[in-house]
Amino acid sequence: MISSGYTALLPIMPVVEKYRDRGPVDVSGSFSTEELVGKSVVITGGANGLGKAYVQAFVDAGAFVTIGDIDETLGKEAASALPGKVQFVKCDVRKWEEQVSLFEAASKFSLHGGCDIVIANAGIVGEDDLFRLDGKISCSLNEDHDLTANDFIDPNKPPIKPDLSILDVDLIGMLYTTKLAFHYFRRQPVERYRDRCLILISSIAAYVDQPGTPQYNVAKWGTRALMRNLRRTAWKESIRINLVAPW
Repeated sequence: MISSGYTALLPIMPVVEKYRDRGPVDVSGSFSTEELVGKSVVITGGANGLGKAYVQAFVDAGAFVTIGDIDETLGKEAASALPGKVQFVKCDVRKWEEQVSLFEAASKFSLHGGCDIVIANAGIVGEDDLFRLDGKISCSLNEDHDLTANDFIDPNKPPIKPDLSILDVDLIGMLYTTKLAFHYFRRQPVERYRDRCLILISSIAAYVDQPGTPQYNVAKWGTRALMRNLRRTAWKESIRINLVAPW
């Protein structure tokens, strides 16, 4: 599912329309990729999975792509497979300084010294111990499980501090990417042949309940909320905001 508050750039004026809720975008029809030729694209989490597919699609359309990913092996493999069109920058999206370095590298790799399109794709999912019963695989979040005294080790002791890595990567890292994207968009001129587009990758978890993954649900709902917030004002700076939620 793709949600958007904007249409494409207008044929003459280098601006986007004021936000109006048009609902999900119909992507079943054909479209042209001509305007992607020569564009500078930043993709976090682009070393594998859907991120890698995004990289290939943009390269096929004639764009130059900078991958930011924590997996150095897969990242270098992806870049070496598309020499001259893709560069890899090792980046842990939880670390502000590493994302700054990613965007700096992307601007230098660009034909025009800027960033046209940013895809905030980096994300993780896994066992979530936010409400985990310490020492046990979480069953408290299983709707069909009735808790018993055996599910707890010692309810009289303070709980162990939860690992919030999922939230840090999927939401905090997303916010860092968004701030940097806007910074670099603002540095470049508003011109017809340029673009200022931020694409936030969310999930079906932004629309439905997923028991057992509270951090992931929070992060993906948060990503959707971020899009809904930004779309109200980003158009004033000719910045397009879109959200993609794979089902």
